[in-house]
Amino acid sequence: MTSGVARTQLSRIACILPIAALYALLSACVEYHETLTLNRDGSGRLSMRIEIDETVVQRFAPIDPGGLNEQSMTESINILPGLQVTRSATERRDDHQTIRLELKFDSTDSLLRLNDAGDYRRHFGNVSFSETASGDLALVRQVQLAESKSPAIELPAEVARTLFGNYRWRYQINMPTKIRRTESPGGQVAIEGEQVTWEFSLAELLKGSQRLEVVAAKPGRGAAGIFIGIGLMLTAVAALWLLRGRK
Repeated sequence: MTSGVARTQLSRIACILPIAALYALLSACVEYHETLTLNRDGSGRLSMRIEIDETVVQRFAPIDPGGLNEQSMTESINILPGLQVTRSATERRDDHQTIRLELKFDSTDSLLRLNDAGDYRRHFGNVSFSETASGDLALVRQVQLAESKSPAIELPAEVARTLFGNYRWRYQINMPTKIRRTESPGGQVAIEGEQVTWEFSLAELLKGSQRLEVVAAKPGRGAAGIFIGIGLMLTAVAALWLLRGRK
């Protein structure tokens, strides 16, 4: 026999399920892994893996053929100046679809065009670059699954953890120089040299916007530039020595 407390909990969950379904649709997938690599000249590479739970999406809203899929994402990225998808693939296993994309960009300005790239905007978030007072490079990323105009919906923490706690969203960034510091209101953060990794559960991201910040040392000329400078200096010294020897 079901107790009054159990009936109350079941009734509460039944009322919450439509809200949970809405959250699933707003996130458009269950897992997202991304690696962003920046070079000293501002160019770089971006790879992503998106896992979609087709059962959830199809049950509450049929998948739009022009929505989140390999072809539409590739087309929407390739039309942006300075961006090019170099590899793409779609894998299906059971009720899950995995989309993999790799792309390259020729400058940070080109990368920032992904901030408005339709299908991909929710995953990529909003990225900006700036220079600190000491000349260091700062990257700020604002990740928000739901549109800002969407109505606020409160999902109890225990229900969110049960439904979405096992789904992981990971953002990994390889900076061109050593990382000085990083900030994030939540999630797990790991720093190793020039690499920082943020990892969140989908439950955490559904609570609201996440602001990720990383500050790296000011990019210099690098080892190649140093060696060239030393070479030029030695050449000048040798030329001066030869001129003096002829006098």
